[in-house]
Amino acid sequence: MSLKAEQHSQIAAAYDKAAADGSLPAQTRAAFAMKADWFRLLARVGEKRERAALIAREVKQKAQEAPTNPFLAPAKPRRWRFAARFTQN
Repeated sequence: MSLKAEQHSQIAAAYDKAAADGSLPAQTRAAFAMKADWFRLLARVGEKRERAALIAREVKQKAQEAPTNPFLAPAKPRRWRFAARFTQN
């Protein structure tokens, strides 16, 4: 099961809170701090993925819309057969 960016942020906040607990041994607090960093990184990556998916969806929608002006349609490749007649000896 994959988590969303917001869920990763919430987990990172919980690990930060555990890392700040003075009643735990230093080694355990350091491990919690490292896990909080890891989940913060996962949250940032998740946010970027969500943003990229949104942009891709918008681009796909715009590409599917047909242009109303025929002059804005993609140009057809030109064939230069006429010019080739004069360049051959």
